Amino acid sequence: MDHEGSHEDNESFVNPSVILSHIINLLPKQLRRSTPEGEQDAVTLENCDDEGHASEFVREEEKMIESGTFLWDISVIPEHAQTLKKHGIIQIAHQIIIDWRDHSNRLNEVIIGIMANLCSSNEVPSSLFQTSDIHEITPSLTLRNILLECDDSLTLSEVLRLFSVTLYCQEGSPYSASTSAVNIFREQLVQARLKEIIERNTNSTLLERTSGLLLSLLFRENQFCSDYIEGGIYSAVIHVVRRAEHISSETVTSMLQIIEMMTTLAPMTHHLKRDQERKEIMTTMICMAKDEDAHEDTTAVCFSIVYNVLVDFPEEIDSYANEMKKCIKMYEGAEGAIEESLKIANSSKKSDHMGDATIPLEEGTWSCERCTFINLDYDLTCNACYLVRTDTKDVEVTWQWAADPTQWIPYDMESNMQIEEAFQNGDQEVALSKGWFKNNGGYILYLVWPTSQFPIEGVRYAQINRGGNLRMVRRIARNEEGLFEDVDASTYRTEKCMVCQVEFEEGDVVKLPVCTNHYFHRECILQWLKLKDHCPYCHLQLYRTA
Repeated sequence: MDHEGSHEDNESFVNPSVILSHIINLLPKQLRRSTPEGEQDAVTLENCDDEGHASEFVREEEKMIESGTFLWDISVIPEHAQTLKKHGIIQIAHQIIIDWRDHSNRLNEVIIGIMANLCSSNEVPSSLFQTSDIHEITPSLTLRNILLECDDSLTLSEVLRLFSVTLYCQEGSPYSASTSAVNIFREQLVQARLKEIIERNTNSTLLERTSGLLLSLLFRENQFCSDYIEGGIYSAVIHVVRRAEHISSETVTSMLQIIEMMTTLAPMTHHLKRDQERKEIMTTMICMAKDEDAHEDTTAVCFSIVYNVLVDFPEEIDSYANEMKKCIKMYEGAEGAIEESLKIANSSKKSDHMGDATIPLEEGTWSCERCTFINLDYDLTCNACYLVRTDTKDVEVTWQWAADPTQWIPYDMESNMQIEEAFQNGDQEVALSKGWFKNNGGYILYLVWPTSQFPIEGVRYAQINRGGNLRMVRRIARNEEGLFEDVDASTYRTEKCMVCQVEFEEGDVVKLPVCTNHYFHRECILQWLKLKDHCPYCHLQLYRTA
């Protein structure tokens, strides 16, 4: 039974006294009977020395499960979540999961589910996921032990959901997972466990929760790309995709999104160096794309992965071009995507690569992951191959100019700041003079421009150079008018963000104007659009040619 979403009978008001009575039922028995005679010993399976005590323990567990299930149901409702917090549910849940070995799998699942719901509604403080003493038992350490030792798929699903929710929160948020919690997933033992879950499970919910956790970690730190590769998780994900006929299409798509995210954040040369590995993934992706029964979303992600491989191994274009073109006959609209993949990959052929030698970088520079070109720190795009720097996703606002209607390039950091300052001041235009433009004057960016003159629907700004050539300009920001469409929580059809795979809360859910039925957290899709120019699910471009 899934308790993440609210049920019809939960929408009505629940008397706080009823909630309190159920909370009391979760308390250890001796605390419920606090008397002058003192506290009785708690009843656990370990001290049940006769049939009567064992029966009493079972009855206690059943009562706790019944009350916990009720609280799990209502904990998705913000006002009830606040009531639960007020009456100490966090501390009670904390104590129960510390003693998780003394309880049934069902009770553990219910209690962790309550905590995950509270985290989703921002009712759990970050202090519960931190430790100042390495020897102190904390929820994150307890959850780590459950992850490593428990074999119950329902309990594991809730553990992974709880970690995913806290990892999704922006770093620095009071509800964000601490560094110690994040570091759990750097441990080789934990990575081996995640690999085992991926390889040996066919439970769709557990696999989707695992993929959601992996995506949350990737969004938080790029270093996890290397960790996934070295820990064998990447290979395990490929293994799942290859046995697609045994798992749900949603699970396959979520696993493919991990592959796509990794190929976006790090060049394929880092993890597909061996010809055999590369051949296997390319063959798998093309076969899936050619499958007439494949979902269109799966096909789109497969094309994206193939494109990423060809960009980094352009010398292999000819080997796969014919197979890719066969897919054109099967999918309406696929021709443009395939041709674009081949064209861009072909134009990205590399020369004079420096092998695996590491060359010390000068201070104030960064090396492109794709072509190794050395760029200045303020550059958000490689000046050689135009790969967008991954750190760009963390810039609050980015301004981009159009090299052509299909390629948008971020301005460098200093120019970006100058344009945004003028925008915030309400200026109608700005003479670009920072960053690259410091030594290349004569460029004017117009912040007020008749959009009817643009061939791209929705574009509102323009840049004109000293020769009179006009370039379209756009702003990628949380509050940019027309970038997103707000979605009423009662109307969207999916429960999870299609980027981070974390369940939606009530409120900030958006979609892109170009596509339908694909919904995201605003911050997730905002970070994605700073790196990519399309919907991460259906791959329609952000702006269409009018």
